[in-house]
Amino acid sequence: MKRISLLRCCFAASLLVASTIVQALDQVDGVYQIGSLEDYKAFAELVNNGESSSNAVLTADIDLGEDATMIGVTDKPYTGVFDGQGHVVSIAWKDAVFDCGLFQYMAGTVRNLHVTGTLQSVNQHPSTVVGRAHSRGGTFIENVYCDVEMTITKGYDTGGGGIMAFAQGDYKMQNVVFAGKMIGDNVTEHCGGFVGWSDGKGEIDNCLFVGEVSGMAFNNLNSFNYVSRGANASWTNFYFVPTGTTFVPGGITEVTEDDVKSGALAFALNGYEEGGTKFFQTIGVDNAPVPFANGHGVVYCKADEWLCNGKPLGVAEYTNEPQVKSQPTHDMDEGFCRNCGTWDETYMTPAADGWYEVATGNQLAWWSVLTKKDRQANMRLTDDIEMDETSNGRYVAPGTTAKPFCGHIDGQHHCISGLELSSSADPIGLVAVMNSELEAPKDATAARAADPAYIKNLRLDETCTVTGCNHVGGFIGQVREWAGNVLLEKVGMEGTVNGIEGSLNCGSIVGCVPGGDNSCAISIRNCYTTGSVHGNKEDGLLSGWLGTHATVENYYAIGECDHARADESYLFYPLFGVKSNNVYSLNGTQGTIITDEEVNNGSLCVKLVGNNYDQLAWFQNVGNENYPVLDPTHAIVVKAGEYISLIHEDVEVQDAVSNVQTATYEYLDEAMAEQRLIDDCRTLAQALSSTETKADFLPAYAKMLNMRDTVATSIKVYEAYVKKCDETNTYLDEHHDFVGPDRAALEDYLTSNAEPSEDWPLGGYLYITEKHLAADSLINKEIARVDEMLNKAIAGGYQPGMDVTSILVNPDLSAGTKGWEGSFGTWNGLVEEKRWYVGENNSTDSVNIYQTITGLKPGYYKLTLNVTSKAGGNRYSYDQHAFVYANDDCVLIPAAREGMLPKDEAIDGVNTLITGTYLDLVIYSDGVSAGKTEENDTIGYIPNGLAGMTCCLHSGRYISNIIAKVGEDGNLTIGMRRNASGDIRFQLLFGNVHLQYCGSEEDAFTATGIQEVLDEQLARANTLLTIYDPANTDQAPARNYPAVLKAQLEANVATAQAATTLAEKMAALKALTQTFAQIVDGKEAYYEMFKKADLVETISVQISTSLTDEENEAIYDALDAIYAAYNSGSMTTEEARKAEALNVDVINNLIPAQDENGIYHITSGRQMQSFATIANKNSRAKAQVDTDIDMTGLGWTPIGTNANNYRGTFDGRGHRFSNFEISGTTDFFGVFGYVTDGAVIRNFVLDNTCSISGASYAAVIGGNTTNKGKIVVESVGMEGNVTGTGANVGGIYGTNLSNAANLYVTNCYVTGAVTGGRESAAICGWGGGKVGVFTNCWTNSDVTGFYLQDGKDYLIRNINTIMKHVLSTKGAQGTIITEEQLASGEACYILNDGNTISPKWFQNLGEDPWPVLDPTHGVVGMKADSTYTNEPGEWLNVPELMLDVVFNEDGTAQDASEMHMTVDSIGLPTVYYNEELKRNVVRLDNEWGTAPATFYKVNFENNMLFRSGLENGHTLEMLLMADFGDSETMPDVVSKPFSAMQAGGTGFETAAVDGVRQFRFNANASPLYISSWARCDSKVVPVAGKFMHVVGVWDKEEGKAHIYVNGELQATTDLPGNVVYANPGCSWFGIGGDPANATKASDAWRGDIAIARVYSKAITADQVKDLFKGTGTGIASTVVDTPVKATGIYTINGIRVQKTDKGLYIINGKKVMVK
Repeated sequence: MKRISLLRCCFAASLLVASTIVQALDQVDGVYQIGSLEDYKAFAELVNNGESSSNAVLTADIDLGEDATMIGVTDKPYTGVFDGQGHVVSIAWKDAVFDCGLFQYMAGTVRNLHVTGTLQSVNQHPSTVVGRAHSRGGTFIENVYCDVEMTITKGYDTGGGGIMAFAQGDYKMQNVVFAGKMIGDNVTEHCGGFVGWSDGKGEIDNCLFVGEVSGMAFNNLNSFNYVSRGANASWTNFYFVPTGTTFVPGGITEVTEDDVKSGALAFALNGYEEGGTKFFQTIGVDNAPVPFANGHGVVYCKADEWLCNGKPLGVAEYTNEPQVKSQPTHDMDEGFCRNCGTWDETYMTPAADGWYEVATGNQLAWWSVLTKKDRQANMRLTDDIEMDETSNGRYVAPGTTAKPFCGHIDGQHHCISGLELSSSADPIGLVAVMNSELEAPKDATAARAADPAYIKNLRLDETCTVTGCNHVGGFIGQVREWAGNVLLEKVGMEGTVNGIEGSLNCGSIVGCVPGGDNSCAISIRNCYTTGSVHGNKEDGLLSGWLGTHATVENYYAIGECDHARADESYLFYPLFGVKSNNVYSLNGTQGTIITDEEVNNGSLCVKLVGNNYDQLAWFQNVGNENYPVLDPTHAIVVKAGEYISLIHEDVEVQDAVSNVQTATYEYLDEAMAEQRLIDDCRTLAQALSSTETKADFLPAYAKMLNMRDTVATSIKVYEAYVKKCDETNTYLDEHHDFVGPDRAALEDYLTSNAEPSEDWPLGGYLYITEKHLAADSLINKEIARVDEMLNKAIAGGYQPGMDVTSILVNPDLSAGTKGWEGSFGTWNGLVEEKRWYVGENNSTDSVNIYQTITGLKPGYYKLTLNVTSKAGGNRYSYDQHAFVYANDDCVLIPAAREGMLPKDEAIDGVNTLITGTYLDLVIYSDGVSAGKTEENDTIGYIPNGLAGMTCCLHSGRYISNIIAKVGEDGNLTIGMRRNASGDIRFQLLFGNVHLQYCGSEEDAFTATGIQEVLDEQLARANTLLTIYDPANTDQAPARNYPAVLKAQLEANVATAQAATTLAEKMAALKALTQTFAQIVDGKEAYYEMFKKADLVETISVQISTSLTDEENEAIYDALDAIYAAYNSGSMTTEEARKAEALNVDVINNLIPAQDENGIYHITSGRQMQSFATIANKNSRAKAQVDTDIDMTGLGWTPIGTNANNYRGTFDGRGHRFSNFEISGTTDFFGVFGYVTDGAVIRNFVLDNTCSISGASYAAVIGGNTTNKGKIVVESVGMEGNVTGTGANVGGIYGTNLSNAANLYVTNCYVTGAVTGGRESAAICGWGGGKVGVFTNCWTNSDVTGFYLQDGKDYLIRNINTIMKHVLSTKGAQGTIITEEQLASGEACYILNDGNTISPKWFQNLGEDPWPVLDPTHGVVGMKADSTYTNEPGEWLNVPELMLDVVFNEDGTAQDASEMHMTVDSIGLPTVYYNEELKRNVVRLDNEWGTAPATFYKVNFENNMLFRSGLENGHTLEMLLMADFGDSETMPDVVSKPFSAMQAGGTGFETAAVDGVRQFRFNANASPLYISSWARCDSKVVPVAGKFMHVVGVWDKEEGKAHIYVNGELQATTDLPGNVVYANPGCSWFGIGGDPANATKASDAWRGDIAIARVYSKAITADQVKDLFKGTGTGIASTVVDTPVKATGIYTINGIRVQKTDKGLYIINGKKVMVK
């Protein structure tokens, strides 16, 4: 009570103070009068306490000095009118804050004000007048003069502005002058003379920059812009005096200092009006114009002559003495004044359809000026246009980056000549900037799918030129980067596009189309370029940059481009994201390359037309024109074989027909293709004879061409068959080492003309190729059958010495990983016209790549392949670590360094790769260098990657052989394997696998093979014994191994060298390979021992001050013993694995124990520190915490570094950390620093004794950089404070940088304060937009530094991030709750979705002030009175039948279950009584798959009891009958009869799956609440007019979903995890459709529905049968408390009956017990 009373007193006192402030300020007509510093501060406090719309005027000059009191706060921006009345406000601000300005947060008006003084800032967004224009818009700045000297020492992304720092909302400025200074420290960047950044739409008019700028980081747009940075600002009548920066934005006018001082500029700013009152200047006194009078003089001009626009002619003198001006009238001609160029708005009027019709150059210029006022002014040409000097001078390219042109241009196949456009800064083209959307749309996908803005049917001839700096295009300079849709169709650029010095992205058609998820789509169809592009950087003949939503089809270019990125991007870039088809070029290598002859003789024209003669776009007068055109008055080109026909008139059709038929018949006579297709094509060709006009001929010809293409496809299939049979014949001729009946059968097939039979379904080879009756699909199968016959023949009859590689699956890797188990990537490369395929595994993981062959003959087989490996990325390493194996035998793979190719044997591109991409590694004479120096020489090369390895395959380098015996079982497993190597990355390169059958031990091939393998392994042994040196760091990693094994290997070598008999050699080989395997195991054991010792040493050094002398001594004694054993090899492999010397108490307490699964178990603060060190070396290290941890006095290095992002699993097992004080000065500082794909961090809490401080991205988890992948954060709590001096500070997660990762944050909370520099938030500083998913989280944190003033990013910065059940007591994001809801248990219940069976959140009500993650606390349930309790006996439990929809005769419906949920009927459904079913049935006459006109809606959005029933497993039941309307089959659209599916949820649908239209049950669940659909496809097709019983079951405990139809199980799908609900607003069941949003449905069902039920558990198969048979009431027997409203007699379950028996019924809407 005392606390409450104290708060009341404080509140009353604050009201008293506010009242005193109001009374201290004078008001005149409600406007506050400010005449002193005290008045100003009082007014600021008044506004900042909520009176934000108050109006005020200055009555005197005010000096604020160092007092940085500002008006407007984040949630209460100033919205009134502040009139300075020409007075001066002086400032001398030091250490100015973020978003500083007299009006810090503004959505109102400031006018007639002079701001002067000095400002020093080290923060982002410094300014003088306005800090931030608020997102609500409405900021207006007029008649303001600022000459503040700004010293800015903030580096990256400074965002400072002379007048305003940041425009988050829309704003306007007019009559504003900046005459101050902006002084940087050479790292200052991203500033604007007026506005630092315009995010909102800005309009700046009649303004002047006469300030000074110095110390900016870069002399370009990123450093400084005279007006505003950001593409959303536009300006008119803006003047500037140059200040040293080289970047000048377009549309601003340069003036001299003399213009400024003389009064000439003031006169211009006043619109050349004598005595104008916008700007004032006392000539000879004021150095610049001032936008208010206040003692400044009115400016006049004395001149002898005047233009009709008011500008003086000849010598002019400016004075403060009144003058009389003699101004002539305008002399208008074609919409412009001849003398001054003034535009006549009334000159042209649109046609009846709203289009402007243009026939002259001046009319085109007039229209271009109109587009500045009307950005959707459509224009069409009615004649060819010849531009001249006058019309070019008047033409203003439509569109700016802030206001793109969004209309249409139709040239109607006319031409523009003489067009000359030029710009030194802005995008330039016939249209400068274009989009279909006037401003950035909310729905990018919809905008790209909407009708396009277009330019069509237009040619710019060779006399046209377009010249500019950035984004220069013939037709479009730039497509505005927000989402929209632009079309260029049937346009041709014959002129030249030029880029001035430093230009970027020039293209003949379009300069630049920015890319990205929210960018514009562009389609370029039937267009061409014959002109050239002469730019400077990143140009393309079509486009310099074509974005990520571009389509180019039917385009050709024969011009030249000087500065394309590369030949492969000669036309456009990027190569990804652009869909191109039928693209041709004379130069470069992009598209299909054509010749001059093809361009001239009509061949190219025919290619461009394709088969589209019924929709002709391309024409050419061959012989008179050198290239195809788009003008339909030119000739139609028909090319048939060698015949070319030109059709101008109908009389020429028959000549074309004759040529076409002749060529077609010749083609078909020679064709080997399916005969039916040949006959159909011949018939269509014959039908051409009846065509006499172009209108008849063209569609018939197009149809015939389409059929001819089908024939051509069939020809290719038959050619492939012939080729396969020829190859097979050749193989048989060259291999006589296998015999038998299968070979004989194959040889017979290849020479037979037998008709189809059971053995040969298509007949023999000769029959198939002579008759060619079989369809293409059957021929493709026959090709595979020929392969099968050959393999069968080989397998059944091969002899010793035969190559049996064909028995293997995909031995050359040409089909990728097909046939091989294990993980590897494949790549192919061309070497001397042969294509080679290489597999690669480059990782620290264990590797086992293999395949098993069965059915082999017993005997010996030799496996041969090209294979090598490289350890740790070191070219000089000789570490052998991997094996090739065959059954139980294995051989050691050579290190890459072993097979070095000597320099004098190297042939680039043949046996090594010295030039090109991914070059081979050079081996230098010093054995250490990675580059050439004066002291070393090149001695050879080893492969660096896949491309180089193709050369090794080609030239026979790195060959390994192994021979193995196959027993009577006929099985052979071949492969490569390597153990996991911890933190050493090993590269394995391989390919070109072959298998040879050697025969028995008596066969010579076996003896030869064994000798080959033995020689290779002796070479491996020699490397190990004489070259491999563990003490040589230049060979690192060079791991030592037991000395006893070295001695054993020496003995093995001696034995092998002495072996003479086959048996001795085989025994020697087996002994060698066994020793090699033991050595590799020994290396791994030694290395693990060394790493553990190194870890102990590293950690002991880090915490040495906390160790006693005895502990330090014990540690170093142990380390000495380990290092001595490692260097000498004195330990066996087993001894090294145990490393008993390290088994001392101090080390055991220091290093967490590791279990058999490799998981580290943390039991102390020291072990926590140790794990950080472990994880920062091995990013995949896993850990679990086994007890609460006190980190008192222990320093901290975050887990996960910039060089080694953490990607392992850390499980706190619900434990708490205390006194964890994490303090740093760098970015990404927290318990975890940098994390990446694969990281899973869960189940721990930092209590309120913990704290985190850092720079940017401080949080429990700093975050991820731009690496993509999946990151999971689950059940993490932060009760301490998080502080960061930089940006994007968060309670749980700092930043998902660049929206790179799929970030899933679930069941987390923050109660401590979060303080950051900017863009910080309670839970996450940057969520990642739509790739970030935050579910079931809450906070009551106080946040300093959140970005949006309205608090809509208070919890998670980036408001596009997906949030489900995210609760907060503060801000305006997520679901806002109260502290009372936290304490009462309501929030806990909501977070659990009402789930009391397997909850994630707990709370001891009356003790815990909020939900916790500790399962030792109580489970919260809801009572019948909607309050909350920990007592299970008082919980309101969900019934088993929780929705049972009963339809009433009037079309309404209700829920007959115990839940009694409201059922809303939409439209007028028809309900009838079904005698057979004995119940009411609804008939829904919707159109299949559309937005239904009639349906029912059952909302469970806020019904936690119902949601908990779904959460723990549920069942949906329907009885329904489809109506296909006039169709005999179900329409091929998705329909959802009973559904709550919108990006989550559950329900039924009918859909075509793999060509089968069927019932499907969909349910969405996952362990992390990530949308994950399980689709149970029943394969049962709905039958029209027949009721069918459909049941869908999600069994949470089993983790599976099932669908039953008519009582029988049809399909089962895995679906573990938790329910993922539909999008907010869509958590309602639709009967007859699926929720589209909160009110509308989609995917309509057409037909009858009798039952729609939901059960709160997964029912069994037997219960489903009972439901179907109707033998009982199912699993639930319910009593209806709410009476059924329909008349008639119903059972308690809503089934209508004709008469009663004993029991409870509902009769005429009332419950009656019949006895």
